[in-house]
Amino acid sequence: MRKLFALTLIILSLMVLPSCTLSQSDNTSQSQSDFYAVTDYIDGFYEKDIINANFLIEYTAYKGPYFSGNASKSSSCGSGIIFSMQELEDSGVYIYYLLTNNHVVYNRPDYDRFECSVVDCFGYSHPAKVEYGDADYDLAVVSFESSEHFKVLEFALADPVVGDTVASLGSPGGIINSVTVGKVLSYRQITLSNSDGDSEDYSNVQFSVIKHDSYVTNGSSGGALINKDYKICGINYAAEIDGDGKGIHGYAVPLSKVTEFITKNTQK
Repeated sequence: MRKLFALTLIILSLMVLPSCTLSQSDNTSQSQSDFYAVTDYIDGFYEKDIINANFLIEYTAYKGPYFSGNASKSSSCGSGIIFSMQELEDSGVYIYYLLTNNHVVYNRPDYDRFECSVVDCFGYSHPAKVEYGDADYDLAVVSFESSEHFKVLEFALADPVVGDTVASLGSPGGIINSVTVGKVLSYRQITLSNSDGDSEDYSNVQFSVIKHDSYVTNGSSGGALINKDYKICGINYAAEIDGDGKGIHGYAVPLSKVTEFITKNTQK
């Protein structure tokens, strides 16, 4: 299973708050009003139906004889967020488009068959397909069809700034509908560390990305970074993981690069 890329290890304690799956960076000077502000922010993910746009993405690659029963396979899972939708000719069927990471749905050249599915916030699976991906952004777009109505999230007006409160919405560890809260810490370029040795084929980000401390871990890849207006301001793609497999800092492709990626690929 492909996971979020691991970076240099740093230990950071987390304070788990009640109400859904939620964590916030530990801060001993935090006031009670700050605590309730975070709780209200989290409540909005349900009240505004933001969770309805969150999906788990499952991707499986196969190689070997199709009917032999001996085909080997490689599976990955990550997160995705709906950012666009269109109706199929007044049919009541909609095509939904989700953003995720390229490394989640990368077609490895040593495999010959690929299957993609997405799991909605209620736990139902839908067949899906990869529309396009780009290693230079580590972003991809996945689509699926459904007659159900799902939330379509808007993009923010600008990249978040250092100190902004943000939330990571995704499926860490395969747990859907997880929301964690933190702050934007900085913008920086990072060097990924990955045992596969071919990471540049599916993740080759060379620009500055958002460093934040809203909890992310394996399975958070492709999850949305959400601002206080409940709009997409980035897409998580990497994390620092400690020795126990817990996420420390998250790294997200900023909104400006997300929209650049979409524009580049839809104008082809």
